[in-house]
Amino acid sequence: MIVLEWSLPPDKRLPKSLMIKEPTGQLPQSPFNPYAAPRAEAAAVPVVDQPFRVHTVLVLCGGFLGLLITGVHLFATRSVPSLAPMTALIAMLEVCQGVLAGMGVGIFVDSLLQRKFSRLAPGHWFLLLIVARLAGQFGAEIWNNSEDFQIGTGSFSAWYYAETLIYNGLAIVMLLPIVLTTTEPLRWKAYAWAMLFFSLVAILQFPMASYNETMVLGTTATFFTVTASLGAMVLAVALFALVIVEFVVDRPRASSRDLYHWLGVFSPAVLTILAIVISMAITYSQSFGTDWM
Repeated sequence: MIVLEWSLPPDKRLPKSLMIKEPTGQLPQSPFNPYAAPRAEAAAVPVVDQPFRVHTVLVLCGGFLGLLITGVHLFATRSVPSLAPMTALIAMLEVCQGVLAGMGVGIFVDSLLQRKFSRLAPGHWFLLLIVARLAGQFGAEIWNNSEDFQIGTGSFSAWYYAETLIYNGLAIVMLLPIVLTTTEPLRWKAYAWAMLFFSLVAILQFPMASYNETMVLGTTATFFTVTASLGAMVLAVALFALVIVEFVVDRPRASSRDLYHWLGVFSPAVLTILAIVISMAITYSQSFGTDWM
């Protein structure tokens, strides 16, 4: 006859120290052993976000594509190729812009493939913005023969109107995700916001052309037209200051920048200077009857 222990009176039950404990499925905790192997949780290495490394193959493919598109555009818009100095320089300038724009597209695609769009360096932004610049120039050539646009008391040439709208519209589309996601320091993020601001002002100068007009240097202007005109100069000075600050204050970051960053930082300035020199040369040739075209 089996007698259950719990059915016995309390004075005849076994003490708890002699009772067999029911298995719980858990291993008993062992005392601390300094020679034991570390657990997996303690040995786990934290994941470090790797910096964005540009693949040269994609950049070269983008540059070749930009060269091809620009070359086709040149042959399509210029029926008779000319070897005149100014015409050749203008063509070379457009080809350089096309190659740089293609490189910017290659870097952009590479960042998306690596899921590191937020790690794009400022120089990468500038290469990508050359795409917007070229699109504005191509669009302006289409509307170049149109009549001037009259908005209120303001008059804008068809070239300026088309180029400004296309370039700044695309620039806003490109800059908006950059300013919202970039991991760059505050100084570069503020610079991106400044570029976005001046692009927006450049577009608003057209619908606001007849509001709050004042006389500036003998011409009728508004806050938007004056700000849009000063935008390029302000951004150029700020960019020069930021490069110096980065070399002085944040030298490790400046040393870690890749070649494409510095190419994007300095190439737009060089191309702009060349464009100004070519424009001055064309004006000189027209004034003095010299056939450089």
